[in-house]
Amino acid sequence: MASYADVRYYRAKFGCAFGGDDKKLKRALELASAWIDRVTLGRARARLTEFQTSRVRDACCRQADWLDENGADGESISGYSLGDLSVSLAKGGRGGFSRAAWVLLEGAGLLTGEV
Repeated sequence: MASYADVRYYRAKFGCAFGGDDKKLKRALELASAWIDRVTLGRARARLTEFQTSRVRDACCRQADWLDENGADGESISGYSLGDLSVSLAKGGRGGFSRAAWVLLEGAGLLTGEV
């Protein structure tokens, strides 16, 4: 599976914010991409506008940051909503998805079922 953002894009846009080396960053971007696929139900892999593609790429970087900052293994998520459906999976503590990444995906229309 290809990542939505690569190390070069991340470094050009966000500089050295990531706490690990390039190998760890690449793995975090891959994991972030898998989470984006999960929360968008695969919609992020559809034919997207340039605006949506940019938002997905940035969301991938923000999610990679979140994974790094929280020492997360990507195994948890506090909940999600899709249309009128809202699911809460919180067991206490912070969930497994970046609020900033969520807002970017939501703003691109990828969490509403309308692509």
